[in-house]
Amino acid sequence: MHKTSTDTGEDQPAEVQFWPQVDVKCLKEIKQWLIGQPHLPALEDHDIALFLHANYNNQQATQTTIENYCSSRTNYRDFFADRDIFSDSLQTALSIMMFAMLPGETKEGYKMVYSRLRTTDTTHFNHPQILKTMAMCMDLWVKLEGNANGHILLSDMQGMHKGHLTKFSMGAKTLTGQKKNGFASEATFETRAFKLHNLEEGPATQVTVTKEDALKYYSQMYMIRRLETAAGNLYKEKTIRGFCHLYSGQEACAVGMRAAMRPEDSCITAYRCHGWTYLMGVSVQGVLSELTGRAGGCAKGKGGSMHMYAPQFYGGNGIVGAQVPLGAGIALASQYKGTKGACIALYGDGAANQGQIFEAYNMAYLWKLPCIFVCENNGYAMGTSANRGSSNVNFYTRADFVPGCWVDGMDVLAVREATRFALEHCSSGKGPILLETATYRYSGHSMSDPGTSYRSRDEIAEVRQTRDPITSLREKILSAELASVEELKEIEGKIRAEVDTATKVAKSDKEISVDELTADIYANPQNLTSVRNTIPLAELQHKRLGTAVNM
Repeated sequence: MHKTSTDTGEDQPAEVQFWPQVDVKCLKEIKQWLIGQPHLPALEDHDIALFLHANYNNQQATQTTIENYCSSRTNYRDFFADRDIFSDSLQTALSIMMFAMLPGETKEGYKMVYSRLRTTDTTHFNHPQILKTMAMCMDLWVKLEGNANGHILLSDMQGMHKGHLTKFSMGAKTLTGQKKNGFASEATFETRAFKLHNLEEGPATQVTVTKEDALKYYSQMYMIRRLETAAGNLYKEKTIRGFCHLYSGQEACAVGMRAAMRPEDSCITAYRCHGWTYLMGVSVQGVLSELTGRAGGCAKGKGGSMHMYAPQFYGGNGIVGAQVPLGAGIALASQYKGTKGACIALYGDGAANQGQIFEAYNMAYLWKLPCIFVCENNGYAMGTSANRGSSNVNFYTRADFVPGCWVDGMDVLAVREATRFALEHCSSGKGPILLETATYRYSGHSMSDPGTSYRSRDEIAEVRQTRDPITSLREKILSAELASVEELKEIEGKIRAEVDTATKVAKSDKEISVDELTADIYANPQNLTSVRNTIPLAELQHKRLGTAVNM
């Protein structure tokens, strides 16, 4: 940096000459103080001079201001990210609200910023984006002028009405409610924008979550991750045989949807079903023992990885896409019986081109069935990327006449809100709706696929570092002061212990007897007392040992 001499005889940065009253000694002491503050970014002399000038060369006040200013940009990371003035969101904000610097200053030396609405239409009114635009304007003015003690915002409320007030938020994170023991009871976050198809309005992008729910979602996602890690290890040990498809990376999809479901709602999915089975009421031990073929499994070890069931959960299905028309059938049954429940039918981007799925769309829309079709787009169908296998990768538009909505599938809160919106849509008699959750799987398609021949390890690592659903929620919880690091570590420790115990049971539990293999094939056998055998004329006796669910 170029230096210039001053009347004091000390070398002074050239930029500081713009503020001749800045105390250079104080500036150097603040630079030294910053070295001992690893949580704060390094600041240029130019920036420190700005802070000093705004605080009348008061070192302590300047340090406090720097701490608050930089910490806000850390805690409100989403709000201060993507500061591209040419982005659609900020261009929209500029078309809705105007900002202008008024001439002159107050007697205290503050600059005056005037703002007012350009339009009274609330359709695209996004308070966080407007705040971001205003902050960018003020940062620019400070950089250009460098001599403001501060700014006063004068807001012209003409044209403002209740429709605007309902959309107000403090940005990426808003603390609402009272703090208890130093922690917030709830917080509000801003989700990524939803993309809509055949819908005039979509889910709310401002999402409120209580501390209790936030910790519940975190626990559920962390449990599924540990469960799948244990399953992967058991498969590598050859304790699990046959197929095994892991859900690691996609936890926010299942947990977010489950959080929105009502008691009368049901779900059916494909073969990546371990996490869903757990969420629908089966214990971790019940899932792992099913994977290892033990009697303690949720289907007594006879279903395995792809065929797990629970109340209101219809599996676990091994045929690609076959569960989707079944889901439409479950929705038809709900409509016929008047249960007022909806069925969530999940499938992947690989199954999205199956003809039976389009047939299900048609029948569901024709009969206005309460069915939510969910395409979990994890980017790859076995080893084929979505853009190599589908001519239209906007899967939420693929049902044509059926309304659709794209949601960030790595954000559990966004998925929850989208599912709530979809359930309300179905329950109001409007028929089916299609959700696309943009997500990612860390593992290969199945355990036989290393998952690195069609994508790079760097790609996987980048998603883990920037989009991981568990890490993202953890950061939200901590930044909103909903819980402490110690609380989260305690949750993680209990989950690890539970999974470790369940793993030991799954490896040591007994297997069912041979004569139980043909038991419970028929839920209501009536006069069917025998089961066909692979040996002609050697029929096996049918036994009824359990009680069927979902009948």
